[in-house]
Amino acid sequence: MKRLGRITAVFLVLLALAGCQAFFGGTRDSGKNRLELEYSVLNTLDQEMFKLRAGDVIVGDIVNESGTLRVTIKPVGEEPVYEDEDAATGHIEVEVEESGSYWVQVKGSGAKGSVKFTVREGK
Repeated sequence: MKRLGRITAVFLVLLALAGCQAFFGGTRDSGKNRLELEYSVLNTLDQEMFKLRAGDVIVGDIVNESGTLRVTIKPVGEEPVYEDEDAATGHIEVEVEESGSYWVQVKGSGAKGSVKFTVREGK
């Protein structure tokens, strides 16, 4: 009888784990005004704060193999200066008009792919 109880317990744990959805599976690398993600699954929000001067350009390279990917660039506490709710594979360049701190946000839902954001300094 104990054996049947253990088998049942193991089965229930495995069943519970099978229903869990991973939030992030991949690699993340960031530094001063840089964010790079490569992922086999992205079901969460990831963000990095960039300190920028007026005229700086946020350069983004996006590879979206599957799922939905939302990309947002916004000054802290303000409305977005760039937002794509269903970002496709491509290249973006967003010039900021005002100096300050900006969030670069990536939110995935069943997403697979990679993103790379860097800053090209303005003149």
